[in-house]
Amino acid sequence: MIKRTGLTRRDFLRTTGLGIGGALFANALPGLVTAAQGNGITFWTHPYGDTVQWTSFINELLGEFTAETGIPVTTEVLSWDNAGQAWLLVASGGEHPDAADMWWLYSNAAIGGGQFGPMPLTQYKDEYFPDLEERFIEAALQDVYWNGDFYGIPWRGDIRPLIYRTDIFEEHGITAPPDTWDELVDYAKETTVRDAAGNVERWGFAFGTARPLTALFPYYWAAGGEFMTQDGKTATIDNDAMRETLQWMYDLIWTHQVVDPNFMEEGYDPAAEFQNGRLAMNGGVSDSYGQDLTRSYPELEGKWMMAVPPMGPERRVAFSGAGYWGLLR
Repeated sequence: MIKRTGLTRRDFLRTTGLGIGGALFANALPGLVTAAQGNGITFWTHPYGDTVQWTSFINELLGEFTAETGIPVTTEVLSWDNAGQAWLLVASGGEHPDAADMWWLYSNAAIGGGQFGPMPLTQYKDEYFPDLEERFIEAALQDVYWNGDFYGIPWRGDIRPLIYRTDIFEEHGITAPPDTWDELVDYAKETTVRDAAGNVERWGFAFGTARPLTALFPYYWAAGGEFMTQDGKTATIDNDAMRETLQWMYDLIWTHQVVDPNFMEEGYDPAAEFQNGRLAMNGGVSDSYGQDLTRSYPELEGKWMMAVPPMGPERRVAFSGAGYWGLLR
């Protein structure tokens, strides 16, 4: 398990998130505040960990904002199952909140075309956030800039490590996580178990808990590939790196038969398989997944471990993204 030290998530949010967001509402956008004093502000968020606990936490913070400004805030929690569609509708001119916990800025801002979706806050950055680059890492800030405009405050990181069942590894005499793609294949073959009739009782590997396309990203990057040219205008996926990546994934499924071929089906759930011992390794999980396991599956204590992803043909890569708090047009 990953041991966290320093600020707790609650401390981090209080320090870098809603405190700044409150200042933004109360000071930087007087027009919005004047209107909001009569009608209030709507805020959309997504669940992180336990939905009830998350909603309670957010409402506590927003309650502090209301006490300070006199502006009521109505919170809505968007399920991850339909969040992508909800934001597509927002970016297309559909119903939207005043402020939100957002992601995929580059897509939603482009779809909005300057009329809908995320609202640039560039004119307020120097006055209210002059030290933004000092307070946040470069990777997180990539998710709050688009076409030279500034859109909001990065508040979370989503780095997806490999997770494996240490108890299953011990069964097979494996003492450490795979360090290379080749080792991963060997370990997956070793830990895949079939009954006498050839039916799979345990799969050795899953590409990740994200949607199949998103799960592909880090493997392609590890093979040396990039999805777009530097100017963001030309796709760069028709190349040897992509062919090598897809061949490696194909072989895991059909040649070595260590990945469930149903991994692209709607109901496929590698997390459930991992939790019930039917999956030895998951190639990419949310960094909060360990907290979920600790809270909801205490019987698995000491039976799992997170690790950096294995080295690919060119480099070692983990998917990393960030979310931000911002305003809507």
